[in-house]
Amino acid sequence: MVGGVADWFAVTALFRRPLGLPIPHTALIVERKDQFAATLGQFVQENFLNAEFLPSGSAPTRLVPRVAAWLAEEASAAASPGRAADLVVTVAEASPR
Repeated sequence: MVGGVADWFAVTALFRRPLGLPIPHTALIVERKDQFAATLGQFVQENFLNAEFLPSGSAPTRLVPRVAAWLAEEASAAASPGRAADLVVTVAEASPR
Protein backbone atom coordinates (compact mmCIF):
# COMPACT_ATOMS: atom_id res chain seq x y z
CA MET A 1 0.00 0.00 0.00
CA VAL A 2 2.80 2.40 0.90
CA GLY A 3 4.58 1.61 -2.38
CA GLY A 4 1.43 2.32 -4.36
CA VAL A 5 0.93 5.69 -2.67
CA ALA A 6 4.60 6.55 -3.23
CA ASP A 7 4.33 5.66 -6.91
CA TRP A 8 1.15 7.71 -7.30
CA PHE A 9 2.78 10.70 -5.63
CA ALA A 10 5.96 10.44 -7.73
CA VAL A 11 4.12 10.26 -11.05
CA THR A 12 1.58 12.91 -10.09
CA ALA A 13 4.33 15.24 -8.90
CA LEU A 14 5.93 15.20 -12.35
CA PHE A 15 2.83 16.69 -14.00
CA ARG A 16 1.07 18.76 -11.34
CA ARG A 17 1.11 19.70 -7.70
CA PRO A 18 -0.26 16.75 -5.67
CA LEU A 19 -3.27 17.70 -3.57
CA GLY A 20 -2.79 21.30 -4.78
CA LEU A 21 0.07 21.85 -2.34
CA PRO A 22 2.93 24.16 -3.45
CA ILE A 23 5.62 21.56 -2.84
CA PRO A 24 9.00 22.45 -4.41
CA HIS A 25 10.18 20.35 -7.34
CA THR A 26 6.69 19.33 -8.44
CA ALA A 27 4.96 19.95 -11.78
CA LEU A 28 8.35 19.73 -13.47
CA ILE A 29 7.01 18.56 -16.83
CA VAL A 30 4.62 21.49 -17.10
CA GLU A 31 7.09 24.11 -15.90
CA ARG A 32 10.00 22.91 -18.01
CA LYS A 33 8.21 21.67 -21.11
CA ASP A 34 10.01 24.16 -23.38
CA GLN A 35 13.40 22.99 -22.11
CA PHE A 36 12.40 19.33 -22.53
CA ALA A 37 11.07 20.06 -26.03
CA ALA A 38 14.32 21.73 -27.08
CA THR A 39 16.34 18.81 -25.75
CA LEU A 40 14.03 16.29 -27.44
CA GLY A 41 14.21 18.25 -30.70
CA GLN A 42 17.99 18.25 -30.58
CA PHE A 43 18.02 14.50 -29.86
CA VAL A 44 15.70 13.77 -32.80
CA GLN A 45 17.71 16.02 -35.09
CA GLU A 46 21.02 14.40 -34.17
CA ASN A 47 19.84 10.80 -34.06
CA PHE A 48 16.96 10.48 -36.50
CA LEU A 49 17.16 13.31 -39.03
CA ASN A 50 20.82 12.80 -39.74
CA ALA A 51 21.49 11.42 -43.23
CA GLU A 52 23.95 8.79 -41.99
CA PHE A 53 21.30 7.24 -39.70
CA LEU A 54 18.44 7.15 -42.21
CA PRO A 55 18.01 3.99 -44.29
CA SER A 56 19.15 4.26 -47.88
CA GLY A 57 15.57 3.72 -49.09
CA SER A 58 14.56 7.12 -47.73
CA ALA A 59 16.96 8.98 -50.03
CA PRO A 60 14.45 9.37 -52.91
CA THR A 61 11.94 11.01 -50.55
CA ARG A 62 14.55 13.63 -49.58
CA LEU A 63 13.13 13.56 -46.06
CA VAL A 64 16.04 15.28 -44.34
CA PRO A 65 16.18 18.29 -46.70
CA ARG A 66 12.39 18.66 -46.60
CA VAL A 67 12.25 18.60 -42.79
CA ALA A 68 15.25 20.94 -42.62
CA ALA A 69 13.57 23.38 -45.00
CA TRP A 70 10.36 23.24 -42.95
CA LEU A 71 12.27 23.86 -39.71
CA ALA A 72 14.20 26.69 -41.35
CA GLU A 73 10.98 28.69 -41.51
CA GLU A 74 10.77 30.83 -38.40
CA ALA A 75 7.14 30.01 -37.64
CA SER A 76 7.70 26.26 -37.96
CA ALA A 77 10.85 26.29 -35.85
CA ALA A 78 9.17 28.33 -33.13
CA ALA A 79 6.10 26.10 -32.97
CA SER A 80 7.86 22.71 -33.15
CA PRO A 81 9.26 22.45 -29.59
CA GLY A 82 5.98 23.53 -28.04
CA ARG A 83 4.03 21.02 -30.12
CA ALA A 84 6.44 18.23 -29.21
CA ALA A 85 6.19 19.10 -25.53
CA ASP A 86 2.40 19.26 -25.69
CA LEU A 87 2.36 15.84 -27.36
CA VAL A 88 4.55 14.33 -24.62
CA VAL A 89 2.35 15.82 -21.88
CA THR A 90 -0.85 14.66 -23.62
CA VAL A 91 0.44 11.11 -24.04
CA ALA A 92 1.65 11.01 -20.44
CA GLU A 93 -1.66 12.29 -19.10
CA ALA A 94 -3.64 9.84 -21.26
CA SER A 95 -1.66 6.83 -20.09
CA PRO A 96 -3.13 4.74 -17.27
CA ARG A 97 -1.98 5.80 -13.84
